[in-house]
Formats: sequence, C-alpha cells, structure tokens
Amino acid sequence: MKKVLTLLVCCCLVLVSTAQKNKTAEADSIAAANAKAGIVSKKAKQGNYAIFYIYRPKSRKISFASFTININDSAVCKIHSNKRYTVKVYQPGAAVIWARSESKSTLTMTIEPGKAYYLKCKVKKGFAGEIPDLVLMDPAVGAEEFDEAEDGD
Repeated sequence: MKKVLTLLVCCCLVLVSTAQKNKTAEADSIAAANAKAGIVSKKAKQGNYAIFYIYRPKSRKISFASFTININDSAVCKIHSNKRYTVKVYQPGAAVIWARSESKSTLTMTIEPGKAYYLKCKVKKGFAGEIPDLVLMDPAVGAEEFDEAEDGD
C-alpha cells in the first residue's frame, strides 16, 4: 500500500511540474510575441518605465568602432557592430538620445511609460573615422532587426 501511495504522489508531482513548465513556456512565448509587436505587458506599465531595444546591425564592412549611447546625461550602453541591448528607462518625458565620435548624433523625443522603442545605431563614414547615426525604428521592422543581432556584453 505504501508503494502505491508513493507512486501516486510521484505521478502527481510530475504532472504538476510539467503543467507549470508548459504554463511558463506559454507565458514566455506570449511575452516575446508582444515585445516584437511593440506591446509591453501591464506589469511593465505599472512599473512606470519604457523599454528601449538598442541595436547595431552587422555591417558588410569590417567596423571596429564602438559608440556609447546616452539618454540625457546617462550612458546606457556601449554599442558594437552586430550587438543589441535592452534598457529600461524610468524617467518619462522629453529626452535627448545621443552618441559621439568625431561629431555628435542626437535624437530628441518624448519617452512614454509602458512603450517599447527600437533604436538603431547606424554608422556613417566620417572624415577621420565612423560617425554614429541614431534612428528610431518602426516596432515591426525594429523587432526583426533587433532579433538578428547578438546580445551585448
């Protein structure tokens, strides 16, 4: 009788564990689909922050230049070729996003809590090197390009 009861308890534990894993996997896939569509969860909206998906596509030309991406006075990441970063911004309102090499590239915008923004860091040829070119992308295009880049350090 003890063996049957032990076997029954083990079976129940396995079923519960499997159900939890499936539920978590389903929630993760829904969150990923929403992120691609530029939709941020209610929890993120309650958290009062915006999410920036910052990326730099892989270049056909070899590029060793890297740029520090700044939001207002705060450095948020150092972007390299074919890298991506996810950054939460807790301060809504007017913001200046910028990067500098031999010249400064700026983007002025209004940050809204609960929204997702895709920031593409392109590179232009400068006089003595490469110059960053920041572009705010459409969420559908940005999500696809963001997924192609590798995670940053």
